[in-house]
Amino acid sequence: MQIYNVNMLLRILFILIPTLLLPSIYLTWRFRRTLNTAWQKVLVFLPAVTLLIIGFILATNRSYSPKEYEAVGLLTITILVYASMLLILALCCLAGRVFKRWANVEKAFWGIGIACCAVLFGVSLYSYHYGIYKLQTTHEDLYFDDLPEAFDNYRIVFFTDFHLGTYGDNTKFPRRVIDAIIREKGDIVLCGGDLINYDTKEILPFIHELKRIKASDGVYTVMGNHDYQIHRKWSSQLAQTNSVQRFKGLHKAIKWRLLLNESCFIRRGSDSIAIIGVENDGRPPFPELGDLPKALRNVPDSLKRKPFFKILITHDPTHWRRKVLPETDIQLTLAGHTHAGQFQLGKSSPVAKVYKEWGGLYESGDRKLFVSKGIGQALLTFRLGAWPEINVITLHCRK
Repeated sequence: MQIYNVNMLLRILFILIPTLLLPSIYLTWRFRRTLNTAWQKVLVFLPAVTLLIIGFILATNRSYSPKEYEAVGLLTITILVYASMLLILALCCLAGRVFKRWANVEKAFWGIGIACCAVLFGVSLYSYHYGIYKLQTTHEDLYFDDLPEAFDNYRIVFFTDFHLGTYGDNTKFPRRVIDAIIREKGDIVLCGGDLINYDTKEILPFIHELKRIKASDGVYTVMGNHDYQIHRKWSSQLAQTNSVQRFKGLHKAIKWRLLLNESCFIRRGSDSIAIIGVENDGRPPFPELGDLPKALRNVPDSLKRKPFFKILITHDPTHWRRKVLPETDIQLTLAGHTHAGQFQLGKSSPVAKVYKEWGGLYESGDRKLFVSKGIGQALLTFRLGAWPEINVITLHCRK
């Protein structure tokens, strides 16, 4: 497999260099009379320069360990928040200068800037320390014409994007998530991929906990883009391939069925439905390895004069419009990947600029896509509004 060395931290640093330095330059110039000595002026630049130096050291000397992942996440959040605060202060200061002809306006703008920075700092602190652990359980009731009667009220517990490397060897929050999954007593448990961040070793501290996830009809999962371990540098192609193979093999140890462009059947008396799982199928630079014809090869077209009911697990929601809708008659598709941008206000998220379907339920006729906001984080260790979630989906026959 091709190795994609996507060093997101390095990209963020290059983008933020002007955001960190230009406001510092302007504020130094604006308060040049107050900053009397060269050392005072240096101190204005010191936090920004220090953050950039640490950032470049971490970005160019990656070990991809969970501890480093935690450090990179904290540093990235710190840089983003500090850059935003500098920009807010510089803009408010500039606005105050523009409207200085009115009495006290300059002081008012400066006060607004400080207040905005305080709010931003507080919200960021909450998102980092509490938001990533604010676990939600959502419930969806979905109705279908093609669902066999024996599967009326069939309960699916769906989760995705655990990103276990986020938690190092701390099992406290993953245990809470797994307890919540077990508590829902689903007929079947489905996982949408991205169990890890960079390396198979991340899963090892959680093997015992993951084994606890059980359901009467089994636990099924697929590969997400992170599970192919493409977002890091490897010493060789062989090292990457071996690590991915170990990752696939560990699913047997935790008694989950990994579906790699294949299907299986769940039976209730004379009725049955198909669970289909494909490999990651995304837009570049993500792997496009899904093979729907292969996955559907053994699935009948119909059952009792109705189209055979199919549930597809695919990691990337763009797969639905690109291939699932035009090439198949699959009734229900479950996906993750987007994390809802890890930031959501009401029904809006910045990630909607990239993904048309990014969180919740979407429909095209009688065919449905459900996109989970996931559990863990990728790179940016924060969540605001787009809280970690597991999803309970109950299927119903449309009367």
